Amino acid sequence: MKTPVEKLDWDMKVTAGSRFSAAARLKRSFRAKQWFLVIFSTLIVLISAVALVFSFSPFYNRLLGFIALASSILVLVFSAAQIENEDSVTAHKLYQSAVQISGMRREFAALANSQREAALGEMTQRYNDALVLHGVNHDTKDYRRYKLDHWWEFDDLKDLTRSRLFSAKLGQSVEENLPRSALWGAFAAAAAGVAASVISAMGI
Repeated sequence: MKTPVEKLDWDMKVTAGSRFSAAARLKRSFRAKQWFLVIFSTLIVLISAVALVFSFSPFYNRLLGFIALASSILVLVFSAAQIENEDSVTAHKLYQSAVQISGMRREFAALANSQREAALGEMTQRYNDALVLHGVNHDTKDYRRYKLDHWWEFDDLKDLTRSRLFSAKLGQSVEENLPRSALWGAFAAAAAGVAASVISAMGI
């Protein structure tokens, strides 16, 4: 059973760690979406170039037209979504919040035990204020990521076998990367269609 001082220290540690994880996740997500716009825009240009260089059968002409149309729609939808996308801003706010809470924890840890007892009320209030100061919060998945990355600190994880811990981390990674994986799959399918058209036109 943790004392109030230990509980506050633990809460600050876990919250800061979870928010660092959230900031990193959102930065990755924002960069991935930017790259998808670049990649699919490049694919549209490539399709136009291929259509000018090679002669295709009606089937492959329609296939290239469909891929170009689908890619154009995807780029349009993503571009519109990016207008309202605040992942980069939210990531910055979460990072700032994590840095602030980490600083408070170091300040609290530097006090002598008797001083920490005396400063508990003030530090708790400062911590509560810091939680809402930036108007953002991390997700449950970010807390789970922190737990898995620091499994030895949690009673419900430290007895897990290596295989079960690996499975848990793998499942967490799949959950975090599923949207990006779906988009990579769409790009791979579109690129395969373009490659099949070119191969057919070249008679390979």
